[in-house]
Amino acid sequence: MGAVLADFPHIPLVACVGLVIGFFAPLTASGGFLVVAFLLALGLPPQTAIACAMFASIGSASMSFMRLQRDGKVVRSFLLPMIALTVIGNATGSFIVVNMPEEMLRKIVGVLMIFAASIIAFQTKLGVETRQTTRPKTAMGLFLYTLCSVYAGFFVGGSGVMQRFIALTFFGFTIMQSAATGALPWVFAASASSVVFAWNGYLDFSYALPLLLSMGVGAYIGANTGLKHGEEWVKGIFVGVTYLTAIYFFTTAVLF
Repeated sequence: MGAVLADFPHIPLVACVGLVIGFFAPLTASGGFLVVAFLLALGLPPQTAIACAMFASIGSASMSFMRLQRDGKVVRSFLLPMIALTVIGNATGSFIVVNMPEEMLRKIVGVLMIFAASIIAFQTKLGVETRQTTRPKTAMGLFLYTLCSVYAGFFVGGSGVMQRFIALTFFGFTIMQSAATGALPWVFAASASSVVFAWNGYLDFSYALPLLLSMGVGAYIGANTGLKHGEEWVKGIFVGVTYLTAIYFFTTAVLF
């Protein structure tokens, strides 16, 4: 075992960072972006970083779903539609969004995330209490959710935040309900995408496996912490991290 670890000295660092990112994944929906940024900083190619982040998110999403569904946070009537739309969106994302310049994507996502965080921050009950919705509003939400899934199939950064915003605004979910209900669809979609990445040789399991395991543990702890502190506390964490992430997206697009 020691010889194996000696061959991969990055494993302890990757596992520690994965534990921290996993903790915040169910609270902020920014886990994928943070993993990509971390792996790029380690010198991995962008395709490999995105592939490893997608694979690792299976662990955090699975554990989030397992923990949150025990407390009844999953809105089961939305599960099948969200699974179908997420998988379809991820599968078609590369064909639709791949031709858009990355700088433009960063600017658009940055602005949308600031807008979403502002709406959530200034509507005090949004994301804290369940809200009534209507069929037209739900239909519009599912359409927008599909578009976010298409984007997620191309680049994981920012898609989780926008999907969570849609769940709060159009489906009437609370923050924790959106985290719980969106987790299982993401497991299916990320699994399908990971197969494609692995088939094309982009998935480096020496990074992906430690991240998968450590993020799963971190997500379970994070979900448990969110349940303990309540919806308002989680909403504050979500809004704060969303603002910071959005500013990063926007400024890097402008400066670089």
